[in-house]
Amino acid sequence: MGARVERNRYETRWFGVHLLSAHSSSLYRNRAWRTMRAVTIEGGEGNHVGKQLAEHCDTGAVVEGGATESVIADSWFHDCRVGVIVWGAGDVVLRANAISEPGEHALVSDGGSVTLEGNDLGGDIWVRPA
Repeated sequence: MGARVERNRYETRWFGVHLLSAHSSSLYRNRAWRTMRAVTIEGGEGNHVGKQLAEHCDTGAVVEGGATESVIADSWFHDCRVGVIVWGAGDVVLRANAISEPGEHALVSDGGSVTLEGNDLGGDIWVRPA
């Protein structure tokens, strides 16, 4: 509860930072390079991701597993296959993020509650058909 992960650099095969059932935790100014999932929020509530940089990753950020009240803000996901995936999650806010040169999609969603505020999405948004 209330963990802070700040100013780290990582390059790894699978998860960079994985918040599992975390509450009110903060990821701030971390940098991922060639990581499968740079940031994953799985379950939990009230987590905040800010000023993250993910380059050449499969996915910049994933919000899943019933995570709710998640915020991803002021982050840059460059040359990732997918910028952000929101699947099986509650309310998610994406605010002032830049997603540049995505390989497939800037955002992939199952159609849940995603709020987009002032993002620069350099690719398309794919939402699961109803």
